[in-house]
Amino acid sequence: MEREERVYRLTLSRIKGIGPAKYKMLLSHFRKAEDIFQANLKYLSQLNGITPALAKAILQNKDFRKHERELEQYDDLNVRVIECTQAQFPQKLLWCNDHPIFLFMQGQGNLNTSPMLAFVGTRHNSDYGQRMCEELIAALVPYQPSIVSGLAFGIDIIAHKAAIKHELPTMAVLASGLDMLYPRAHLNSVKQMLLSGGILCEYPLGTPPDKNNFPTRNRIVAGMCDATIVIETDVKGGSMITAELAYGYNRDVFCIPGRVFDQRSAGCNLLIKNLKAQMLTHADDLVHAMGWKSDPKLPVQTALFHDWSDDEQQILQVLQSQNGIHLDELALRTALGTGKLSAAILQLEMKNAVKMMPGKLLCLV
Repeated sequence: MEREERVYRLTLSRIKGIGPAKYKMLLSHFRKAEDIFQANLKYLSQLNGITPALAKAILQNKDFRKHERELEQYDDLNVRVIECTQAQFPQKLLWCNDHPIFLFMQGQGNLNTSPMLAFVGTRHNSDYGQRMCEELIAALVPYQPSIVSGLAFGIDIIAHKAAIKHELPTMAVLASGLDMLYPRAHLNSVKQMLLSGGILCEYPLGTPPDKNNFPTRNRIVAGMCDATIVIETDVKGGSMITAELAYGYNRDVFCIPGRVFDQRSAGCNLLIKNLKAQMLTHADDLVHAMGWKSDPKLPVQTALFHDWSDDEQQILQVLQSQNGIHLDELALRTALGTGKLSAAILQLEMKNAVKMMPGKLLCLV
């Protein structure tokens, strides 16, 4: 995408009243984002969901230079600017109607790996909570999950550090701009995270960690993951918001049960009681519920067969190097046309070798 087009798209995304649905609708109606800002007021006002006031706000917006400078800053900081129309955008997050239009990320992490697990919990954890978090992540290492959290004190940073210890990718979703890292005490952990994971946010540079940003941030944590694991939480707080969001997105939610008199476990116990979360006492509970194969160290079943077509073998080889790949990326890596790719995937599904996951992700069975 040309730099100028990216500037116009970023400008459009920042106009109050433009959400992901209107953004995509406008791009589908115009050849380029630049054309939106040069459209006729009457024509623009007649488009679905575009009121005269919003159309006027679009046409009066002249913040192009401001957003050009912002993109230049991202280049200087090695920030990846990921638009919701790109294959690199978290595809599971697209299933959520309130997803961001742009994400900004530092680090080498892949936002479309599978499995991807959110670990959330109280900032004031107990020894029990820390032990459960660390032991769960250690037990899940054979399944190579990516660990997502929010970098906060307590369970968040415990999860990030456990992932780093076991060389698992881990990503933090911030409630601020990337240059306003909070809390700063975790800067050393962030430097380690950047090697295989990273930090990401939806906010422009210079955005402070305002308290209203945290609940909004939590929808990204819940939406980009296959499941959310709550370690310890009271009945109110950010972890409960994330769990409720994940439940609303029809994602699996798991909770570590705790003592009925411990407020740090009251939220987990309540979610389990209300059947919004499954009780989690061991990693095997998660493995069984998610339908993962029982022994991830065994060679994949596909290696036992030799009756694959050339196209099918190409797909399987890609999946064995990166299980859980978006169809757009698979098409690029195999160089198969749409028709041949679809036909080969269908045959592999019939042979129970692969399965299609939400967000157009293809995985080995």
